[in-house]
Amino acid sequence: GGGTLTVSGKFIEGDISAVVVTIGGNTCTDPSFSNNNEVQCTIPRGSGVDLDIIITINGAESDPYEETFSYKKPSITSISSSEELITQGNKNIVISGENLFGDTVVVNLKNKLTDEETTCTLVSKADTSIECTLPAGQGVHDVTVTVDGQDSLSAAVVAYALPVIESFDKDGLTLTLTGKN
Repeated sequence: GGGTLTVSGKFIEGDISAVVVTIGGNTCTDPSFSNNNEVQCTIPRGSGVDLDIIITINGAESDPYEETFSYKKPSITSISSSEELITQGNKNIVISGENLFGDTVVVNLKNKLTDEETTCTLVSKADTSIECTLPAGQGVHDVTVTVDGQDSLSAAVVAYALPVIESFDKDGLTLTLTGKN
């Protein structure tokens, strides 16, 4: 949100205080007439694609505008974690970016080797960051974010820690490895 939307049509006139412009049901702010039969307003915060634009003047609602409105797609700029990402999962990552807040937010993980897909459990969300808990896993995964049906423009990568052998013991034909991950 925050940009300016200009809508033109027929019979867009009268008292500006009686004009309401909505995008997907969210009300624009600061409507003003810019020219004859044209209204401008500030785009509300939101997310989604192909949302209807509707003008209501003195309680009379227009049909949806001939063009729909889509918010900018989410984008990922970085992923961080304060802990080693062990294969048992249950560790949080923070995804930073833009346009990450919406009604429905899903963090998708896709294993680069096996193409297996899973999701990261959402802990918190804001316009510029998401925190989620990784499931158990291994290897390197592409991370994308889907916000209200819009997939992020780019993927980031998260890598689980590699297995580490700390010791081994050979007893006859039996080899015992001790380690983590």
